[in-house]
Amino acid sequence: MLHLLRSGGEYRINHSDYSVKPGYGILITPGTPWFFSCPQDCTGDDWICFLPEKGDPLPSHLAYNAPFLPNDFETCSTLIRQLLTEHSASHFTPPPHILPVISMRFFMYC
Repeated sequence: MLHLLRSGGEYRINHSDYSVKPGYGILITPGTPWFFSCPQDCTGDDWICFLPEKGDPLPSHLAYNAPFLPNDFETCSTLIRQLLTEHSASHFTPPPHILPVISMRFFMYC
């Protein structure tokens, strides 16, 4: 799961605590225990799930299960919103070989 924080918040991941500032992201690997709390309104944050066990590749250049500063926060945010809007607005399912390409291009901006 990728979470881009506009609001900031507190994460507990694998028994480690992080106070995350606005503008940072967190990429949590599958099966990792985590808890998130936000002292203010978090409705502007961006969340998206990737399923590596189904073929979605996870990037090797990002830190997992810890905060990171994206190279281009706004582009990442826009791409997440476009992906979610297009997915919910259509019944089209892209061929499986396209998803890894889309995922890797997306993560180039993070």
